Amino acid sequence: MTDNPYAKQEFPGEEETMELNEQFEEEDYRRPIVRRGTSVGWKLVAFLVVVIFITVFSFNGLGKIFSYFSLGFISRSRELSQSAKVQELKEAVVRVEVMSKGEGLVLPERRSGTGFNISPTGVIVTNYHVIQNAAAVSVSFSGGKTFRDIQVNEYPSLDLALVYLDGQNLPNIEISRLLPGKGEKVLVIGNPLGFPWVVMEGEITGLGRVSQLAAPVIIIDAPIQSGSSGSPVFNEKGQVVAIVFATTGDSQEQKKGLAIPAENLPEY
Repeated sequence: MTDNPYAKQEFPGEEETMELNEQFEEEDYRRPIVRRGTSVGWKLVAFLVVVIFITVFSFNGLGKIFSYFSLGFISRSRELSQSAKVQELKEAVVRVEVMSKGEGLVLPERRSGTGFNISPTGVIVTNYHVIQNAAAVSVSFSGGKTFRDIQVNEYPSLDLALVYLDGQNLPNIEISRLLPGKGEKVLVIGNPLGFPWVVMEGEITGLGRVSQLAAPVIIIDAPIQSGSSGSPVFNEKGQVVAIVFATTGDSQEQKKGLAIPAENLPEY
């Protein structure tokens, strides 16, 4: 149909859209919280958890970080950040930190992701899975402002959430509800691997479908990592065209970013 927005792009037709049936990874950054105990048993448990965490981080997390340093991941972000336009966009990107609810024997969990502001009073777009089951949520801007008294509207079928702040004259960015075309260059700004406000280059490579979501998703060739959930995907005009929510691929080299088109954003 000619009024199908996907038909206007260099994407496959809807019936040819790639099915992303492999397990994709939600890219929120999770780490367990260990409560202090007074007994020897609890101290032993805490010690073992710390040892395991250090071991895993040393052989997995640290390796990833050094891998990305070798690829110029951070240095390239610094180069891109020299642009006045990019600096302006970064001001509206936020860090979202969540303390989850602990239930039964499940310990509370601290996790973080990314979001971005689309209103002067503060309407933050992020992923539902970032704020899911949250007992407390905080939103921090790069300029130093942090908000904790917030209201959240959740849209699980789209893996989206809108977080409402009580602010004034907050830096915000424009949404474009037009789909980007295949091959279009984009920028992604987020908080991957614990590094704040990192700018990443990417390219739109196609459309995909995942059974968990109600709408098609955009596939991006970009270095998307843990902590990037909720990151805005910018077109060359500095408009948000999609929201990162996951990655897919069997290896680091094959990983692609998956993003929800901004046309699916609920009215706010």
